[in-house]
Amino acid sequence: MHSEAAAQVLNCRQAAADPKQTLKNIRIGSTLTARIFVRRASIILLSFAVFLAAVYILVELDDNLSSFIAGAAYLLTTAVLIWLALTSDKYRVSAISMLGGITPWMLFLLYVSVDFYIQQHEGEDAFAFYAMWIMGLGAFYVPLVVGLALSWVKWPKHLLARYFFALSVVIGLYFLIVPIFD
Repeated sequence: MHSEAAAQVLNCRQAAADPKQTLKNIRIGSTLTARIFVRRASIILLSFAVFLAAVYILVELDDNLSSFIAGAAYLLTTAVLIWLALTSDKYRVSAISMLGGITPWMLFLLYVSVDFYIQQHEGEDAFAFYAMWIMGLGAFYVPLVVGLALSWVKWPKHLLARYFFALSVVIGLYFLIVPIFD
């Protein structure tokens, strides 16, 4: 215990002596360095900026093109995550967690689409079908970021357990947030 504290003090002194090494050596907690924390925070901020730019572009376009672009974003994002989960060892954990996060929203999209085609394009389901693509972009983005944040948690180790962990956290957050706005 004493030697670990001494090593951290030595790391801090070395980091102070060499400014280029500062973010590499300073530790937050036991395993998360400041450099990794800054990298992860910048990923989230950059993805949020891309999301805001996409929303601005979608608002400026006509409804049909906006719906098509948003639907393509849903399918392309899901396809890329599935591909990463199946082929990439480096990004598999993150992809599995993000897939767990977006699963409830993708199941909702599937339900509304099937119901729309069964009802022969009539009734309240027609409005839900046409409106969900553009208005649901935020509802797709938030669980995606939650899944990304949950991928940095070291537990659980098993990939299927990690998928269901992200799924249950997103569903739990939904049931916590919805009563606030109701």
